[in-house]
Amino acid sequence: MLDRKNNQHLIAWIFSCLMSLFSVSANAWDQPHDNCSTAELPTRLGFQAKSWSALPIGSVIPGSDNSTSLHIQCSSKSDADTGCEGGGGWSLAGRGFSLTATQFANTYTYAGLNDGIGFQFLGSDGTPVPILYQGATAVFIISPDTPVDGLQAVTLRYRLIKIKPVVAEGTTVTPNFSVGCQHAEWANNNETSSYISYGANITRVTSTCVPVVSNTSVILPAVSRTSFNGVGSVARRTAFNLGFQCDPNAHAVVALTDGSTPGTTGSVVTLNTGSTAKGIGVQLLSDGVPIEMTPNELFSVGGTHLTLDSEPGASQVINLPLAVEYVQSAAPITSGTVEASVLVNIAYQ
Repeated sequence: MLDRKNNQHLIAWIFSCLMSLFSVSANAWDQPHDNCSTAELPTRLGFQAKSWSALPIGSVIPGSDNSTSLHIQCSSKSDADTGCEGGGGWSLAGRGFSLTATQFANTYTYAGLNDGIGFQFLGSDGTPVPILYQGATAVFIISPDTPVDGLQAVTLRYRLIKIKPVVAEGTTVTPNFSVGCQHAEWANNNETSSYISYGANITRVTSTCVPVVSNTSVILPAVSRTSFNGVGSVARRTAFNLGFQCDPNAHAVVALTDGSTPGTTGSVVTLNTGSTAKGIGVQLLSDGVPIEMTPNELFSVGGTHLTLDSEPGASQVINLPLAVEYVQSAAPITSGTVEASVLVNIAYQ
């Protein structure tokens, strides 16, 4: 039987081991993991963002949705062969600052971020990702993919959210976040070289434009399968106007995003799930030219941008003359109903 003195030593020794194990886990980000590299890190990405009083709370602040792709080369000696800790893939990790949750899911603020603004990191599926903590390290898992032997593309997406009625103007810069695979590899040899941060110049817009009608419906006439002669052929072009009520001296840009498949980059809009026809899509046109969709509402990525410029004086309605038509997207064509939707996005110059 152990006497009381020996029991005290045994308890102290077990406690010491547990503390040692905790210390190793908490500092695992400090260990050298230098089997991956990219010339695109470290970096700071800057952008211009604009907010206005009528922009609903909870909305993405136009101009702030930033997407960039890193091309990371890893060797066969990668320490991530058994996966990244926590079961995720490539992540963003930050230390030395505190993040505060807002009233919106997976939206955070930090000391120094303009008042009235929160930020989000988005995962590969386009949805905001929650913060995880590894000791004192804030972690955002942005991809399910782990490092592989060879070249790999990893997309980082960041955006600002309006969280109060009034957004403070001025320049803001995020803390540094390092890109890596948790406790396995840094994206560019070490933590210091793997940093990325974001800087935004935020201004308030006083002259704005809003749609005259919240939801515009356009009815296309019925069409026969014999009206098409192959993929890309079109039929039944139908004209309509998209109206905007604009303040004096407003300078806006309108872009359209596929309502069913937001990542679409072409001009053919995906049919809604309620459609029964096959091999058919629709496309919109401006001045007879097909409108390219702006993927994921990202003005900076591409798509067709339509301008709205109002005159000084009084507020006015500006109509964009557009058209919509059927387009054959595949073969064969199957008869049925056709429904499609697009999102109208407005940004300011």
